[in-house]
Amino acid sequence: MDSGRKTEARDLLQQALAIFQETGNRGDEAVTLRGLGQVQAGLGEAGAAAGSLVQARTIQSALGQPAEEALTLREMARLERSADRLAEARGHLEEALSRLESLRSEIAGDHLRAACFAAFREVYEMYVDVLQRLRGKASSSGLDALAFEVAERARARGLLDFLEQSRIDLREGDPALLQEEKRLRREMNEKAARRAPGEELTALEARYQIVEARLEAANPRYARLRQPEVRLAEIQRETLDGDTVLLEYFLAEPRSYLWLVTPDSLASFELPGRSRIEELALRVHRGLGAPAPPDAGQRRKDLAELSRLLLGPVLGRIAGKRLAVVADGALLYIPFAALPEPAADGGASPLIVGHEVVHLPSAAVVRELRRACVGRPRPPATLALLADPVFGVDDPRLQATRAEPVSVKDSARLSGPSFSRLSWTGREAEAIASEARERSPLVARGFQASRELATGGGLDRYRIVHFATHGVLDTQHPVLSGLVLSQVDEQGRARDGYLRLNDVYRLRLNADLVVLSGCETALGKTLRGEGIVGLTRGFFHAGASEVMASLWPVRDRATAELMRRFYHALFREGLGPAAALRQAQIALWKERPWRDPYFWAPFTLQGDWKVEAP
Repeated sequence: MDSGRKTEARDLLQQALAIFQETGNRGDEAVTLRGLGQVQAGLGEAGAAAGSLVQARTIQSALGQPAEEALTLREMARLERSADRLAEARGHLEEALSRLESLRSEIAGDHLRAACFAAFREVYEMYVDVLQRLRGKASSSGLDALAFEVAERARARGLLDFLEQSRIDLREGDPALLQEEKRLRREMNEKAARRAPGEELTALEARYQIVEARLEAANPRYARLRQPEVRLAEIQRETLDGDTVLLEYFLAEPRSYLWLVTPDSLASFELPGRSRIEELALRVHRGLGAPAPPDAGQRRKDLAELSRLLLGPVLGRIAGKRLAVVADGALLYIPFAALPEPAADGGASPLIVGHEVVHLPSAAVVRELRRACVGRPRPPATLALLADPVFGVDDPRLQATRAEPVSVKDSARLSGPSFSRLSWTGREAEAIASEARERSPLVARGFQASRELATGGGLDRYRIVHFATHGVLDTQHPVLSGLVLSQVDEQGRARDGYLRLNDVYRLRLNADLVVLSGCETALGKTLRGEGIVGLTRGFFHAGASEVMASLWPVRDRATAELMRRFYHALFREGLGPAAALRQAQIALWKERPWRDPYFWAPFTLQGDWKVEAP
């Protein structure tokens, strides 16, 4: 905004302020004062800006508006930071975070909390930046550690809540609310299958979240939940090991940061601002999500540039280590395994050649996943496979089960989108079952690959649960994202074949590993600071320690080949999931038909890399 328009905005805000003061509307007066202070700061009127902001904060404090007061404190900190008064800015930000953190226990409902706190992410970003700049002036390692802890507090807080609350059974709640929750969940699924207008789904989702919040608020066990604290020393002691390096990225403006953490050290590095990194990361993701064109020079250039920005500062410190990557923003869409690592001879191999790579929502999430496993019963069975479902009445397998062909009338019973059969998922299941044959795997193919099997409670007997089918991605209504299972029974009767995210939240698994072998199963709705709200998050809530999922639409034949090699390494060579995926990806990368990372890089492992071989 140019100075002329800022001056006009200031004058209008002053007129509005006079009206609110005259009418005694104290809340709007405070909000207007904050806006006036922001405009005055932009005009270089620092003294006037400070006065407006102090007045706004005084009113909000008197009215008992901690969220509004926190936002005003943020603007006060911004003013001090611009004048390089970093100690004063730090004080304001610590007060702002104190107000915000006090609100967490007052907001019922996981989804509502996550959405609310995404709006306050900038307070955390500014605090991290101020701490890092203070550290540069004072050379204090204590500030470095505090900045890392604040970055951890700023991310995946909703998922941490989920992991704590997953131990509470909502079925113990008010019967009327439980019935309403079930009805709304069923209605959302039905409307999504019929492709109802977006506004109908939005309204239903809002009502559903309110019912969830009421169930939580009415359950006294929620009040006893603790919010996990984040301390660097605990992360180093409980999460890391000598073979693993944690790379934690924090995107912000005007600077981003990277921390490299080992069990006994911490180092931080300044990176370019969010906009530059995210623009490049999104371009890389789009480039990887399709087979390389004949002239793939631009894609290689983008990959090399992103690798230089993200890994260049730490290349000399990660040799031979497993990399546990906590990404942020658009970096959540990047399989770090595919980033090129410059070699001494001037060539470039993908990072996976020299490193196991796992992705984490946050370091604290891994700690909570491990704590949740303490005392968990060890599943008696090894592997459950749900693959190659029957999607429609034109499937030859349906004709084979009926004395008469399916009629047009039968076909009309099915509503919603149609899905083509993924024939290679059947071969994928056969190959995996062959690798695991001594372990008597459950192989549910065709009609048996059903929602009833997935939700019936029997999957808690298996250490590994593998779905090979279509994934459905809904970024606007993430609870409607899911997996497509059999849409008809052996008689051609339509049945609900969608395992949606709101169903996954209610599963109870004891799985070391869940594999989602479908398209874009790692994606979902991205909430600033929270990460991706999608199937991976749901399966962590359901009890999985580690989830393998995909970042773009995958080719079923290439996926079947990758999975065969992955399970061979898992079952025949005794490797853990991270090492097995690395071996499978390297094998495909070395073969000309699969060398393009489009084929071997879409699947990433998220969660606890210490999961043992089955």
